Amino acid sequence: MGGHSLLAARLVGRIERSLGYELDLRDVLEGRTVERICERLDSLRRLGEI
Repeated sequence: MGGHSLLAARLVGRIERSLGYELDLRDVLEGRTVERICERLDSLRRLGEI
């Protein structure tokens, strides 16, 4: 894993601990911005997946 992957993994863990939402590492790496990651969380929530 490179530096960006490690930071993304830490972010996934923080989101899970803080919000109780489980994201894939891929979601964060593909999202690239906070806005896109939030959009992904919203879509998962609407689908009832989180």
